[in-house]
Amino acid sequence: MTAKIGDFGLARQLDEDGCAVLSNSFGHEIYRAPECGDKTSSVEQKSKPVKVGTKADIFSLGVILAQLVHSMEDLSVFKGLRETGMPAKWKKGLYGPVLTKLLTLNPEDRPCAAELVLEIENLQSSGGASSSGH
Repeated sequence: MTAKIGDFGLARQLDEDGCAVLSNSFGHEIYRAPECGDKTSSVEQKSKPVKVGTKADIFSLGVILAQLVHSMEDLSVFKGLRETGMPAKWKKGLYGPVLTKLLTLNPEDRPCAAELVLEIENLQSSGGASSSGH
């Protein structure tokens, strides 16, 4: 499986910790990780810079994978994802454990990209998923 995702216009300079410092919320709310805030945040919350690392991208990839695995075109299903976490029914099935890790609300608990690759390779080698992702 090869994930190719464009994130046009959101590039930022990194600080010494390797995190981008953002002062505004950005991106489509469905794909935005919880730590990135939301458009409904108070003016006070929006004015505070937020450190965002690669784990925010992992969350977004989890949303995309959930859409693919569950054949979901209706994005309204994802409205409460950042507040309440992943629906219980998504935790079942072949990709349930992977989705659970990608969509966890705490960024520290999400895997890095290398760990995700290993998880998917393990699924493929165990016969759980084909190399085409099906």
